[in-house]
Amino acid sequence: MVYRQWAERNHDAIESTSAIVSAIGILLVAAGLGVSIESLRVASGNLEENKKATQAQTFFNIQRFGFEVYRDLSSDADFLDYLYTGARTADVQRNSKVVHQFGVLLSAYNIISFQHSLEYVGEKEWSLYKQELCGIVISKGADDYFEKMPIEQSTYDQKYKELIMNCRK
Repeated sequence: MVYRQWAERNHDAIESTSAIVSAIGILLVAAGLGVSIESLRVASGNLEENKKATQAQTFFNIQRFGFEVYRDLSSDADFLDYLYTGARTADVQRNSKVVHQFGVLLSAYNIISFQHSLEYVGEKEWSLYKQELCGIVISKGADDYFEKMPIEQSTYDQKYKELIMNCRK
């Protein structure tokens, strides 16, 4: 009974206090929501920056990889002769080496093609790689290579095979 009398007597004060506490609670929730939204905005910006940095690093690694493959293959006179003339000799070991090197070159471009499909290589850069690849796969060495190892029977993915076949038409 005592509580009931006290509550009736202080009814207005209790309601006012309740309203103030509720308002403060709503303001705290709103402030928390505002802080959360700002945190998400900042995190989103950081994520986008990290994505760009990752893509730049990946593309740099692809370029470095391509340069290393090019440097290794272009410094071999036997391979360049095979690539541009398709010439084979009676030396089985030399022939095996240059055919293997041509396969390495195709595999290198396949890696770049795969990175393009993951969108780490942009369209502008990919068009340059594609031009290079098409120039290589129409060479005399490519004629010899694909005569012995048809691209249609290779283990490359279908999209890459079609790219090579389209270049060779």
